[in-house]
Amino acid sequence: MSVAGDLVWNNETLNINARLTTLKNLLTEKPARISLDLKSQPVNTTFDGNVTLKNSVLVIGKTALEAPSMAGLTRWIGTELPNGKPLGGLNLNGELRATPADVSLRGATIKLGQTKASGAVSAQLNRSRPFIKANLRVSQLDIDKLSAHFSGAKPIARAKPVRTGTGQSTKGNSAPRSIEEILRGTSTDSRGAGRFSPQVRGFRKNEGWDKTPIDVAALKLVDADASLLIEGLRVAGLSIGQTTLRATLNNGTAQTDIQDIKLYGGRGRGRINATAGTRGLKVGMNLTVNGVSAQPLLKDAAEIDMIAGTGNLFVALGGTGISQQAIMSSLAGRTKFTFNDGAIVGWNI
Repeated sequence: MSVAGDLVWNNETLNINARLTTLKNLLTEKPARISLDLKSQPVNTTFDGNVTLKNSVLVIGKTALEAPSMAGLTRWIGTELPNGKPLGGLNLNGELRATPADVSLRGATIKLGQTKASGAVSAQLNRSRPFIKANLRVSQLDIDKLSAHFSGAKPIARAKPVRTGTGQSTKGNSAPRSIEEILRGTSTDSRGAGRFSPQVRGFRKNEGWDKTPIDVAALKLVDADASLLIEGLRVAGLSIGQTTLRATLNNGTAQTDIQDIKLYGGRGRGRINATAGTRGLKVGMNLTVNGVSAQPLLKDAAEIDMIAGTGNLFVALGGTGISQQAIMSSLAGRTKFTFNDGAIVGWNI
């Protein structure tokens, strides 16, 4: 049995082709072979596997998604990325297993532009808050560039088509339908390189810290447990080597355990916490890295290249606020860099 047709959604035509090869099996609660092909300008999706109707719905098979432009896909869904064109496309494939209670993707490969990830992702849906679990290996991840590409994300307001008795449609006002802003509080510096706002490197007083209120309620939408191995990370102007971490989110409390981090020739570990509260977001950070090369670290972090040598870095900071500016204004704690050997470049004393 085959079904073919098309529909128009958000001004794009979606072609649908579905084929069920064993209808009898489906009706007798046995696995039935099914294939599905969805094609549109923004995205193409395929599925090939089995579906079983026994007590509940069980879907198992191979799936793939290809979007030539991530910015085009988000625009179709309902969010405009004014700086998103350089992101490139999105590709995803893996072994899908889905029921009304849970969804998982194993043997997954994900590619967004130049960033690649592989591993497994699952979601339990039959809980008070959905629980997402992931185990991924990520290639070079440039947070600076991604934050710039996702900055300025805004929902697109669209009129909702209303079906009339003649089969025609008229446009009526409706609330915008869109995904949440993908990333908040990002900015670009004067050279166009994306940074978290505010920027550690090249900070300028006239830029300031972001005053946008942080939506702490978003931390209570889902629970999560993710184990990540990141081969290389670029963030806030810093080049970080291979990093292994575990990030958890439970009822508004986020914790990231940095199990191993390579930073400018040094190696260390640490922990970052963030908790949603009545006064905003409470954050804390503890990080210890030994054997750090001072010159490249200070050059990337503060554009200072006069100090050379190796040492140990210790950071223990915490703060609370409703915005990045409020949090940074409230920061308290201590940082320490202890030199094992050091020198002032260009000086011979």
